[in-house]
Amino acid sequence: MDGSVNGSKTYSFVPLSGVNSKKRPRRRFDEIERLYVCNWGDCEKAYGTLNHLNAHVNMQKHGPKRLPAEFKEMRKEWRKHKRAQEEAAKQAAAYHQQQSQAQQVQLQQQASLCDPVLAAHMHSVHHPLAMHAMSHHQPHQLPHPHAHPNQHHPHSQSQHHHPMGF
Repeated sequence: MDGSVNGSKTYSFVPLSGVNSKKRPRRRFDEIERLYVCNWGDCEKAYGTLNHLNAHVNMQKHGPKRLPAEFKEMRKEWRKHKRAQEEAAKQAAAYHQQQSQAQQVQLQQQASLCDPVLAAHMHSVHHPLAMHAMSHHQPHQLPHPHAHPNQHHPHSQSQHHHPMGF
C-alpha cells in the first residue's frame, strides 16, 4: 500500500529531531551551579539538578532517592542570593555609566579652558543632535564663475525663502 486511505494520503506530523528545534544552549561545565551534593559517606559529588544527583545516587547505590523537599530551603536561599547578586551588578553598571558620563563632561570642560575651538568640536562629536545636524550638512556652494552677480545658481545656499513670502 502507498500510504493512502480511501484515495487520500495520510501524513505523519511527528517532528524530526534537529529540524527547527529552538533549544537553549547547553551550559558549560564552569557555568553549572552545583547545588545538589551527594554526601554519601565520603562522596562529595555535586550536580546542577536534582535529577542528575538522583541518577548518580541510583547508579552508585548511594542510598535512597533524594526528594525536592530536602533542598527546598537551600534553593530558597540560593534564589535570594542570586537576586542580590543581580541587583548589585545592575547598581555597579549604573555607577560605572555615571562615572563615564562625568568623566566625559570633565574632559569637555578641560578642553574648553585650553582650546575653545577643540571644545566645540568635541561637544559636537559627542552630542547626538549635533551629530545628526552634521550628517545633513552640505558644503558651501560657490557661485557659478560666469553667472551675473544678481543671478543665483540653482543649488546655491544663498537662495532662502521666508515662509511668509518675504
